[in-house]
Amino acid sequence: MNMRLIKLLVLVFSASVMMLACSIGEVLEEADPGGKQEETEQGAMKLPEIIDYKAPHFPPLLEMPNTGCSDTGYGWITCAEGSPLFDLGCMTISPLDDSLGGLEPALPVMSCRMERLIEDLPPEEYLYNIGCMDNLYVRMITWHDGEFDLIKGIPDLKRLFAPVESEAEAVSYAVAATGYRAEFGFEVVEGYRYLTNTIEETHAVATEDGYVVNLFGYVICGCGPHTNYRVDVTVSREGAVSIGEPIPLYEDPEQDGLCVD
Repeated sequence: MNMRLIKLLVLVFSASVMMLACSIGEVLEEADPGGKQEETEQGAMKLPEIIDYKAPHFPPLLEMPNTGCSDTGYGWITCAEGSPLFDLGCMTISPLDDSLGGLEPALPVMSCRMERLIEDLPPEEYLYNIGCMDNLYVRMITWHDGEFDLIKGIPDLKRLFAPVESEAEAVSYAVAATGYRAEFGFEVVEGYRYLTNTIEETHAVATEDGYVVNLFGYVICGCGPHTNYRVDVTVSREGAVSIGEPIPLYEDPEQDGLCVD
């Protein structure tokens, strides 16, 4: 074999090896993109813009007279069997925050919970259900005309607090009726998984028939991710309430493995 043929064979072999190496590299990159894709995803995950709204003026809630229930120290005040509030259907009660201070007329109000493992109450008999596998119905208790008055559901809420005639009233009424929370002074948290480009703080928009209030909720039941979301609550001046579809906002990745039942 002459020297020219040997050199030609060496060149062909080297080119083949280089082409094979490139092909293997492309296959590995497709099978395991690694940090390159992660960098792209993180780069595209922008922090949302926060649209600020000034919180309405909420007067402090009036103090409730002695309920006869006992504070357990965990934010739940237990009403013993035979006590006045237990007889009204409150197994536990708890204070409410000042976002309910816009209700008119101003009355002392507290949250009232009733657990029902099997029995389902009709919608007009409770405000909302915070239970997961078991029903945990939420009502409110107030002190009115010298006695405790149970607010079972929307009909009782309308009876005491309608008409709704201001933005502060609308926010407080929407929170009372649904259990969703009002958010002001919202802060973006590094490391959270944001699912939207814009987050609007709570505010009430006047309409021809009443107000639309945006509130915030949290998916607590089931396994993660546990999504925080926005929900728009429409409140009529007569006190009727309707709830829009939830709009996902953000998640805490550390809760992805959390299961709540």
